[in-house]
Amino acid sequence: MRFSVWSGCIIAALSIGSLPDNDSLSAAERSNAAEPSQPLKLLLKEMPKPRYNTPVPSLVTGRVVVQSPGKTSGVSGVSVSDGYSVVKTDSRGTYSLKPDPRAVFINVTRPAGYDVQGNWYQPLAQEVNFELQSSSEDENEFVFIHVTDTHVSSNPRSLQGLIRFVREVNGLTPPPRFVVNSGDLLNLHKALLGTPGQGHAAFRNYVGIMNHLSIPHYNVAGDHTDSCYRLDEFPRGDPRCAKPLYWEYLGPNFFSFEYGKIHFVSVDYGYHLGQRKLKVNGRLLDYPTLQVQPMHIKWLQQDLQQRSPGTFGVTTSEHDLVEYCPGFHQIAEQHDVRLQLVGDDHIVTHKTSPVPYRTRGALAGCWWNPKANQLCPDLSPQGYLIYHVSGEQMDCFYKGLGQRIAIVWHRYGAPLTGQEKIQAYLVQPRSGESLEFSVNGEDWQPMQEIGKPFYRTLYSATVDTRGLPEGMMTFQVRSTATDEVRKRTLVVMNGGSPSPATRAQN
Repeated sequence: MRFSVWSGCIIAALSIGSLPDNDSLSAAERSNAAEPSQPLKLLLKEMPKPRYNTPVPSLVTGRVVVQSPGKTSGVSGVSVSDGYSVVKTDSRGTYSLKPDPRAVFINVTRPAGYDVQGNWYQPLAQEVNFELQSSSEDENEFVFIHVTDTHVSSNPRSLQGLIRFVREVNGLTPPPRFVVNSGDLLNLHKALLGTPGQGHAAFRNYVGIMNHLSIPHYNVAGDHTDSCYRLDEFPRGDPRCAKPLYWEYLGPNFFSFEYGKIHFVSVDYGYHLGQRKLKVNGRLLDYPTLQVQPMHIKWLQQDLQQRSPGTFGVTTSEHDLVEYCPGFHQIAEQHDVRLQLVGDDHIVTHKTSPVPYRTRGALAGCWWNPKANQLCPDLSPQGYLIYHVSGEQMDCFYKGLGQRIAIVWHRYGAPLTGQEKIQAYLVQPRSGESLEFSVNGEDWQPMQEIGKPFYRTLYSATVDTRGLPEGMMTFQVRSTATDEVRKRTLVVMNGGSPSPATRAQN
């Protein structure tokens, strides 16, 4: 397995995801973090829906074609799936597939270099065709967004972060190519409490806001997106239980797509099988079984095996599939899966083995607790990861929602001795904008520009700590064009005696 290409991404995201000094947030910072987003009118589109009461055909046939002036040509080697098995189109672009009796959709895997015209999935029928169009974008180098844990509900507070996210992403230049949301899109109850109407309202809010994105968004089903809708038709014990509402708004809960040299696979690991009962507040509730089931492990193996030559795998799921998908380590080794994009934990973290994964905090932060001040449990700001891909190399950084400045070195609470370099970046600086720093909140000095990684300008400042009191000090960075200020508490340790203020704090 070749995991080395990801080391740059892991190191970069770790340094940038270091903890903020929330206790010393300025008034401007607090205003910036808490400022409510202006509402967006829900933008709802008519999407393909399952034909619930129609018998599953014994065979589905169709063609994947590309249109050119005066000519329709079949596209060979394209994967088509029902979520249980995967087939490839032949030299004429035709395919035939025997659908599983439990299947509800037929979907096409977007091949690199093409865009799907119309919908990439359709309800089961005896004939299902798809049309592609050659992409005009360079797919060797591109940017995409990884967001997770949006936790949308009918509570207005739950919508503010998502609205701001959509506006921020639409404002990035050059624009990212797509967004991947790796789970907990909604805040529905895991034990399927509530009503179908509440589920519809949450999905309408999420989809209606995300549809304002100027780029495609791909989503992962998870335990907080499961709903009691159509429980009579798909009761507990049926692996499709609680999924119909997701299908109706977002489509298949197992699918893949390709972009550049990456084959992305979306995996749902939650099943309401009636096998996991938990006592909550004196009530015995049915919670989902969190383990990918055998028929979908088989699908995952087939999907990865059928990926286009020269591509490698990246999975998107709510949690680490090494823990929740039996045999995933071996599948990843066999099919060159190099990274998992996951969520659920609401922290910025990563794991490098056996199959690397990255968790990117949570866009929601902890909105249900106003005292959390839009922070995640590890004190990272609510936010998202931005990935830059060049060939097989990937780099990324964590962007706080509503924030353009981040101190990336040193970490929170780091000891400083002698002369120390401290670094910060500014996202998409405006004309003439730069960064300044201060160690006392009064005397501001310019920081030195030292690099321009994607979407950012990186700055450095040298601080001579020998002239500072021993103990805690606050390093501040501000923009020359806005009122945004970021702070980091560090510790001066030159071997002298702590200042009276520091002794008093101790």
